[in-house]
Amino acid sequence: MLHNVFGLTSNNKKRLNEAYRKGLIEPPYKGEFPCDVSFARSASVPNDINKLRPGDIDIVGVLGDSITAGNGITSTHPMQSGTENRGVAWSGGGQKDWRTFRTMPNILKQFNPRLFGYSLSDSFTTHRNSQFNVAEIGAMSKDLMSMARELVKRIKNDPRTDLKQHWKLITMMIGSNDFCSDFCFSELDKVLDRHRKDLDQVLSYLQQELPRTLVNLVITPNLNILASGDYPVQCNMYHRAMCPCLFSDLYKKLFDTYVK
Repeated sequence: MLHNVFGLTSNNKKRLNEAYRKGLIEPPYKGEFPCDVSFARSASVPNDINKLRPGDIDIVGVLGDSITAGNGITSTHPMQSGTENRGVAWSGGGQKDWRTFRTMPNILKQFNPRLFGYSLSDSFTTHRNSQFNVAEIGAMSKDLMSMARELVKRIKNDPRTDLKQHWKLITMMIGSNDFCSDFCFSELDKVLDRHRKDLDQVLSYLQQELPRTLVNLVITPNLNILASGDYPVQCNMYHRAMCPCLFSDLYKKLFDTYVK
């Protein structure tokens, strides 16, 4: 229903062209693929992760929050930020091709055309087109285990999966909402310790459940850059509502502590 209200922005040519025109996303690329893909895939499935080539990746999956869910990537209006542009999200989107959307899966498809698991279009995590991107808007590190269980279930139940032979690339990016909505309401040391334990738990779970898996653990954006930007008034209002721990005047005195 929300997608019907906000609109499917990455699938709408008019809205997509507007996003290109405003410089919100990179325009389509017309040149040749810049990398040699001749030896992209190993002759046999590597047993050592240090010998992994780009073409050896067969499956991609994503854990995270609204950043990895692709919220508002192609939006040109604040109301469209509710649209989850998973198909064009950098870590898990495989909509169209690398010339149109330069995402990691679209690039990996050049090395292995049989890659799967990437999101196909704007979609919520409950939609089939989300595939193996189980990121949830508003998620914190405490939500990682439930997302990881869902991801493992989807991978294991997919008929395309050869669990023991396929190499999997799982991208995990979490913590923005912990900074925005948790740190200023709890004891900082306890929040950090809990965050660390949540990460350890989910990494151990993925290691146990998914053989031949490379986990791409991505750190959250630099808080200084985020908080010191010069934003329009409507963006500042949105930031204060969605990220009070960083943008609310009430907690400004704690900002230096957060950054450290």
